[in-house]
Amino acid sequence: MYVSNENATLVDVYFDDITMTHTKGNVVQYNEYYPFGLQTANSWTRENNTGNNFLANGGTELNTTSNLYDLQYRNYDPVLGRMNQIDPMATKYASLTPYNFAFNNPVYFNDPLGDDSRSLEDWGRGVERGKRMDANRREAEGWRANVRAMYGVVGDDDLFPKYGVNVGNGSVSIGYTFNKTGRGGIISKNGKALKSIAEDLNRIYKNQYGYEDAFSVGKRVKTKTIRTNDWKWYAPSTWKNATKEPEYKKIEVVDYKLTANPDFNWNTDKYTAAMYELMTMDYDVELRIISDGDFPGFKSFYNARGGGHTENSGLILLSDKLGSTSWDYPEKAQWSLGAVAMHELLYHIHPLGSIEQDPTDMRGYYNLKLGTSKHDWGPNQTPGIKIP
Repeated sequence: MYVSNENATLVDVYFDDITMTHTKGNVVQYNEYYPFGLQTANSWTRENNTGNNFLANGGTELNTTSNLYDLQYRNYDPVLGRMNQIDPMATKYASLTPYNFAFNNPVYFNDPLGDDSRSLEDWGRGVERGKRMDANRREAEGWRANVRAMYGVVGDDDLFPKYGVNVGNGSVSIGYTFNKTGRGGIISKNGKALKSIAEDLNRIYKNQYGYEDAFSVGKRVKTKTIRTNDWKWYAPSTWKNATKEPEYKKIEVVDYKLTANPDFNWNTDKYTAAMYELMTMDYDVELRIISDGDFPGFKSFYNARGGGHTENSGLILLSDKLGSTSWDYPEKAQWSLGAVAMHELLYHIHPLGSIEQDPTDMRGYYNLKLGTSKHDWGPNQTPGIKIP
């Protein structure tokens, strides 16, 4: 309360029966930040309240004793805008100091774990993938119940009484919404690598179905329009293009596609039907073989992850350490190229994974090396095939 006596001469002022009430607002904490995460002097927390210290850098904790952000892999100092420990991914960004935070661009990137910076778009996609995973799980459970009620089945072995695969007119139905256009499918930018995968898949199919040439590799040429004067936040040399009119040109892009032999009966079982859907859907999923030591965060991709990882709905990474499938020991006790590719495709890309749920079912069916354990199918199922 403020009292002002503005008379020309001082006069005593008296107040009778004054009541003053202090009503607190709903806001108990207010924070302002500089770009690198340091709080400004305008930040405050109401007395007798415990402040929320998980507000900056994607929700990482501010240690009020050290005034450092406690990340999973390192500690971050918002005063300096630098990490206190060396970047575990330092070799991935050799042009930057291993103590950098968010590529020195905290407006566009952040690093909640302390291992690798991520853009705003990456985090947005991560949230959407999580929502899609939950939705897929709910849809899958409902779909399983509907199929059981429709056909009176009890076990998963009878879950697919009809496949309806017809290679001639492109009609494929095993309980999913699917459209065969031939414009997408399982592809690779390396024809030799995809041929190795196809040969090993043929080896698996010959052992299971007695058919040698179910898979082959074809060359695909597509026309792509690219912007020739594009610009990126993380590439200062391109910033001059931000104010320029976009310029485009068309280029030919060559890749290689896994193709299905129409003479093979893709209606044989749920796994062959699902594989056929993936090869003929209107969406690309790339198989990419990488050096075993190049998988981020691990010395050996093969030892740490079995040599296979679904990066997203359009990309599967495979280790170059994966060999050919064999049913003789000791080779049978090793991960193989075709088996791992088939696991990633059918369990993590195709919606079949959210229906079957246990990846050891398929491996046991083909008499392959079993996985380490039952695990979630993940949030990366292709948008090319939908559970109705």
